[in-house]
Amino acid sequence: MLARADPLEEAVADAEEETLATGGLLGPALLQPAADALALAVREGGLGRLAVERADGGSVLASPLADALEAAGFRPTPRGLRLRA
Repeated sequence: MLARADPLEEAVADAEEETLATGGLLGPALLQPAADALALAVREGGLGRLAVERADGGSVLASPLADALEAAGFRPTPRGLRLRA
């Protein structure tokens, strides 16, 4: 993957996989805006259905990202979090 200057852009691009890699670049101040951007992309049809199972090498459910994704409208599944358009 090419390096991107914007961590939010990187998180959105990585969403096409089922693992989000923040690389520790998204602190609490950026987690919610990143999750909101992903949710908006799904709702506008840019990503279709999106399931996130892993974040930074572990379960998304054990990640600080889980709260931000749920606040953005993602719903828990047995394997992670999902949002449908």
